[in-house]
Amino acid sequence: MTPSIFRASLAWFAHLSLRRIITSNRFIPEVDGFRFLAIIIVIISHIFVQCVSLVPTGFFSGLFVGAFLDGRHGVYLFFTISGFILALPFARHHLEGSKPIALGSYFKRRITRLEPPYVLAMLLRAPALLFLKKAAVVSVGIHLLASLFYVHNAIFAEYSTINPPAWSLEVEIQFYLLTPLLTSIFRIRSPALRRSVIVIVMIVSAVCSMAFIGRTGRMSLTLLNYFQYFAAGFLLCDLYLSKVHLSLPPLIWDAIGLLALGWILVSSNPLYPILLPFATICLYMAGFFGRFVRGFFSVPAVSIIGGMCYSIYLTHTAVLSVITLLLDHIPMASWPQAVQMTFIFTLCFSTILAIGTLFFVLIERPCMNPAWPQQLSAWLFRRSHKTPATS
Repeated sequence: MTPSIFRASLAWFAHLSLRRIITSNRFIPEVDGFRFLAIIIVIISHIFVQCVSLVPTGFFSGLFVGAFLDGRHGVYLFFTISGFILALPFARHHLEGSKPIALGSYFKRRITRLEPPYVLAMLLRAPALLFLKKAAVVSVGIHLLASLFYVHNAIFAEYSTINPPAWSLEVEIQFYLLTPLLTSIFRIRSPALRRSVIVIVMIVSAVCSMAFIGRTGRMSLTLLNYFQYFAAGFLLCDLYLSKVHLSLPPLIWDAIGLLALGWILVSSNPLYPILLPFATICLYMAGFFGRFVRGFFSVPAVSIIGGMCYSIYLTHTAVLSVITLLLDHIPMASWPQAVQMTFIFTLCFSTILAIGTLFFVLIERPCMNPAWPQQLSAWLFRRSHKTPATS
């Protein structure tokens, strides 16, 4: 590499920023910290799923597996974050009198912000299925088309064969479409009545999910099965805007948050789907009003990684598939279990973070700029009308 190219590369990297681009001045670092926790739970779970034959067993690893094996726990945390974030501008309008939300801008923002990374990730996964797993072209094409239009869950009643974690993104899309209507709940002026309605909806949704839907079947992959978690985000939004923290000292909130997190990870209570949304609210309230819990979620490294969670979520299973093929050729049977665990998780986490960061910087973060379609159109127009230089 010549010195000039090296200097140009350093200059390019110096201008990189890993912080999310936001469209308002109301950045809440704790929320990205919440995202960090959720994506970590998902990643650990998928490491166990995809590297199951390589992860050693034993008391410690068994206890660890018990806490993190079900990656849906992290997805549920994401659902509550989505409920909070999407409700926030509508709630501010109804409760604080801020400007109304233009529905055209709301949907356009979702399309320009979320679709390009999602579509590209799906298109990159399809060839891998064709060449590595020898899947049929027609089958891959059908499943790809269904996934691109967020109807794979509804048509096939199973996770996307192109990118399995996309099942939750299809549920999120259903919620996005209904959010402008659902946030009418914030028109209720009485805080006590409004919160009571939300709590009742959370409980009824959870009970109906347990009684009539369950964890399998087509309906299990729809918003109806998970609405209690999004509704929890509505209640959290209400409490956050009202600055309601029950006058508890920050250290008490820290204790509540840590207890809630422990319960979320290890509880086997039969009422788990009913109680989990409330435990999640307790955890996130500690993130807003505690001292140490809030401090952790606000740490720049934590919130930055959390801010990249969408890119990491879209790419991490593909990365794990490659790592699994690599690990199959590394003789680790004679290694101590602690060394095996450390090696596997270090390799998985570092690679997932590296690829997720690259995808974020090159693809997702540019799409966070609301003006990127116009800027791209203008650039293409200039290129097409550029006068060739005369010799």
